[in-house]
Amino acid sequence: MKVSKKIQRLIIIIFSLFIITVYIYPIIFVNGDLYGRMIEVKSVNKINRELPTVRLVLHKILVEENTIEASLIVYGNKRLFNNEFHVDIHDAYGTNPYGVYNSVSNRDSILFSSDGTVQRAYKSKRFTIPIVNSVYGFPSDEILIRPIVYYMINGYANDFNFEVQKFISGRNLRIIKEENNVCIELVRTNIEVLFVYLSSIIFFIVSIYVGIGVASKKESMRKSEGVIVVAGYLLSIAGFREIIGLSRITGVSALEMAVIGFPLLFLFFVILSLNGLKSSVKKK
Repeated sequence: MKVSKKIQRLIIIIFSLFIITVYIYPIIFVNGDLYGRMIEVKSVNKINRELPTVRLVLHKILVEENTIEASLIVYGNKRLFNNEFHVDIHDAYGTNPYGVYNSVSNRDSILFSSDGTVQRAYKSKRFTIPIVNSVYGFPSDEILIRPIVYYMINGYANDFNFEVQKFISGRNLRIIKEENNVCIELVRTNIEVLFVYLSSIIFFIVSIYVGIGVASKKESMRKSEGVIVVAGYLLSIAGFREIIGLSRITGVSALEMAVIGFPLLFLFFVILSLNGLKSSVKKK
């Protein structure tokens, strides 16, 4: 199958733009910022040194369970912890009953305190928090967490500083302040989203081009040749899914159906129709 010069030029232009957008731009402008934000700490409210600080630490995403592994750290000046306290965290989405919560206190937590300093910290054991996935699928699949946190002293809620720390690689931390709550979002990096979409567009164009090339083939195609074409395309699909990082745990995404499913059906029916037409022509 011969490729016209116009199509060759178009493929070269698309490939060049792909290289410039995905590789050169990140290396020059984004790499330092991207890798520098692998561990992020963000404050939800304005820090007041006269108040204790509660930090929600996000350790690991448990995709199969739709939860995230987390822990609580409470720290501040020693004089702030003269009275007994406990910090409770609830799920604002209501996935768990309100009575199901995790907490840290100065009784049952791990205590960190250095001699000669005025700082003290308490850390809870790790626990899980339910997560909610955004409406959009891969690669725009944001992970949403809405915690309700109380700092209690003698049965009364007190003011505190609230921070969120992320140890999860490949996701950026975003804090959205709401009227009576806070929404924590873990989003994929812009570079990953750009790479997936550009790769998908190119793969889709190449797949349709292969199908059109098979449809315009003048010579008759044997059944074995059709099987080889489909098998080769299936192998390329497996390689493409590995490149963009599609997961089988979360099921089939809309992107997968658009970029892989439809071109595969198109190619399959083109081969079937060609075999049917050519066999009928031979009979006549």
